[in-house]
Amino acid sequence: MPSVKTAFPLLQVESPSNAARFYTEHFGFEPVFESEWYFQIRCGAQEIAFIKTGHHSIPRDRHGDSRHVCLTLEVDDVDSAYARVKRAMHVVTTPRDEEWGQRHFLGYDPSGIMLDIMAMLSNDTTTT
Repeated sequence: MPSVKTAFPLLQVESPSNAARFYTEHFGFEPVFESEWYFQIRCGAQEIAFIKTGHHSIPRDRHGDSRHVCLTLEVDDVDSAYARVKRAMHVVTTPRDEEWGQRHFLGYDPSGIMLDIMAMLSNDTTTT
């Protein structure tokens, strides 16, 4: 069986460079690969890639933006992440604690991708 080295989402967006810039400026991602139509970024072991919507490397029946994706980013401090990013994205909910042990907020990045910015409230990761 082949060994998987990495796995990451490939999100179709109108401007891969603008999408990547949002995550590098606000969440500390760093460029891995850049081209006119594709940007790949990394933060620790986590990677995200952005490709120009409708690029010929994607089958035609799969062309379209990635607005139906919800990307979750786990951070150390939800409230400081909210303060840092709230003016750069469309915020849907302000930070709140959830009964399942997370503090999070929801919004849309400038490309329209839904973000769930979250942190665990404790080391207990069981769900109710």
